[in-house]
Amino acid sequence: MLTMNYRLVDTLQAFQLEEGDLVDIGGDICKIISKQDTKDGYALIFEDEFGEKDVLEIFDDEIFYLYMP
Repeated sequence: MLTMNYRLVDTLQAFQLEEGDLVDIGGDICKIISKQDTKDGYALIFEDEFGEKDVLEIFDDEIFYLYMP
């Protein structure tokens, strides 16, 4: 993913996120690996451009920018 150019194509609410989506997380384009329901929203497991995986807990009302290569 380091050499790809990305184009902003949409904005998504948290419930619209799906596995494989490329979204902006903390200023980096990251790939959603999985999304799990929690009491207050969702837990996202995502992978950054360096192949590092992390977990982010989000609320139902959060907005994400969807990108395509």
